[in-house]
Amino acid sequence: MVKYWLQGEGQSPDAKMLLERFLNQWYSGEDKQEGLINKLRQATTDGNKTFSNVLSSWRNRLENSITECETKDDRQNLIAQLSRDIREQFRKVQPGESDSNRGVWLTNIKQAREKITQELIKDITRFLIELLHPHQSDFSLANTRAWLEALTTEFNQFYRSLEDQINSNGKIHSLEEIERRWQDAAQTIEDIENKGSLLPFNKKKKNSQIQEEAKRIVAEVNKLIKHNFDFVLTRETLEIIKSFQAYISDLTTKASNFYNLLQNIQLTYDKTETELKQLNVDEMSGEAIFADADTDDCYQSLLPDRDRATQLALVTTKITEKIGLGESLATCLDAGLIDETPLIEEINLIVDGLFGSRSLNSLQSAAKRFLEKYSLSDRATRLEQILREAEPLLPLNTSDPYFYNDLSKSVNIIGFKDTDNREVTQFKQILFNDLGIPNKQLKPIQAEDEIVFVSELCRFSPVDLSWV
Repeated sequence: MVKYWLQGEGQSPDAKMLLERFLNQWYSGEDKQEGLINKLRQATTDGNKTFSNVLSSWRNRLENSITECETKDDRQNLIAQLSRDIREQFRKVQPGESDSNRGVWLTNIKQAREKITQELIKDITRFLIELLHPHQSDFSLANTRAWLEALTTEFNQFYRSLEDQINSNGKIHSLEEIERRWQDAAQTIEDIENKGSLLPFNKKKKNSQIQEEAKRIVAEVNKLIKHNFDFVLTRETLEIIKSFQAYISDLTTKASNFYNLLQNIQLTYDKTETELKQLNVDEMSGEAIFADADTDDCYQSLLPDRDRATQLALVTTKITEKIGLGESLATCLDAGLIDETPLIEEINLIVDGLFGSRSLNSLQSAAKRFLEKYSLSDRATRLEQILREAEPLLPLNTSDPYFYNDLSKSVNIIGFKDTDNREVTQFKQILFNDLGIPNKQLKPIQAEDEIVFVSELCRFSPVDLSWV
């Protein structure tokens, strides 16, 4: 179970594939860096109007006014309109430290940045929860950590690229700079207007020159307004990436801590397994006749290849639901939410409840395994050896004058699950016929996977146990 949480069940998707699958939720078919900038651009609106629509409409309106200008009065009115509209439009993107002196479009970008950051962080969280959902095809903590690492690398590259872009974009323009440029253009228009001209042809040429200069300053201011907007848009996109980096760094730390916790639990289970196997050799009299192969067979019986992942996912959800975490392991990443010892206890409780009785049913009886392991001629000899090993280890001087040897002072018991199975019948025949064990020494027990030999003398206890 713990290995399944750590590594999954045969899933090893490429981290780049997981990264692409995630990023395609945000933008597809376009440059990823520009995709994030465009996402912020689309989210920045004034009412239901986007910046590009408003700016395009503003420029078209002024250019139409310039085109319709024919007389000197028209030109005078045009100069007043341009002076007013250029200042008014640029103020919407003028830099400032607060909402009161910052242009409305730049404030809108900041507000959109906060909103979109929250939304996209939710997307990161949602994808993390999916990756750590046991019924998800790419489930595992290892895959999740690989995805977080790939995401970190991706956003680090985004960050460096955007920094380079900001540095190459120069500086943000001020209202004072726009004022100077407009004054230069207004002076040029006035100089053209003041040129003497009596011929109709020259008057038409003058009008054309003024229109050309007016369109030039409108195009120039339009470019500066767009520059300021794009400059701040890129800078705020950089802030989004900073937020991502901090959030992903926190998730990475939590995932690593949980991974280490699970590795410690796995080491605990590995140590327990080793100790149980060694117990057969070092601490137990008799003989352990269930080998490692039997454990493997039992595992395959409980978790066959065809539905192992499904059953492990089911057990995982039962464990997480029991400790109040929902179905995904993602909530286990929160520091202090779950500790090693209670998690081990819950795993043991759930796994034993689901597989304990099934594992016993999948095992052959100890009597049957004993008969399979030893030939007909060796069975009685091996049982006689085990009976001797079950004799008390405490050396008693039975020839001592104060020692009274009475039959009631000793008890010999052979315990096993007594059934009508052929193997049990054959086993009892060996005890009765070959070893001369009386029927009264046989005691029924519930466990089918063991045979217990107990010898007690003079009420001394503990006694030596031999397990088959």
